[in-house]
Amino acid sequence: MALPLALALGLGAAACTGGSTGATPGATSTTDDLDVAALGAVPIPTPPPTPPVPTASGARLQLLAMGEPVLVVLADGSRATVTANGPRQDHQGVVVPTPGQPPPRTKATMTVSARGETGTTVLSASDLSCRDDSGASIRLTPLGPASRRVAAGSTGQLEVSGVFRSGSAQLTWAPGGHVMAVWDFTIELD
Repeated sequence: MALPLALALGLGAAACTGGSTGATPGATSTTDDLDVAALGAVPIPTPPPTPPVPTASGARLQLLAMGEPVLVVLADGSRATVTANGPRQDHQGVVVPTPGQPPPRTKATMTVSARGETGTTVLSASDLSCRDDSGASIRLTPLGPASRRVAAGSTGQLEVSGVFRSGSAQLTWAPGGHVMAVWDFTIELD
């Protein structure tokens, strides 16, 4: 009975050696090497020609970095790709209370653009809201028309301005009261 147990232990030990072909230590070829060679090169996926665009709908809002586009599907089935850019600092009229120090606040402009795919998308300043990192609301004022209708196959944009301090903030777009997209950004007044 002792001989079969010793044989079984010997076979088990051989099986745990990593599948060596029995070559001497330092040899260059093992079964693992042969397996890798038989599989060929490891496939490396190529990136898509254009980055994927997230989709937002009444059931799914999207949290985005400023400048990132989002495909929105509105309740009536209208579809558009919407992007918010900015804020772009308005250097005119900046008051620097302490020379050599950055201003505590600055006026800046954000642009919301839409490219219609189906139906009509309405960009309205009343659907936009902005909060800083303390939760305080930042009043937005439209520059030019307060709303734009963007039909399928066309583009349109809306500009709003506000007064910002250093720190993080977010721009929320909620057409018809349904939040579709929140763009996050940071203001640095150095």
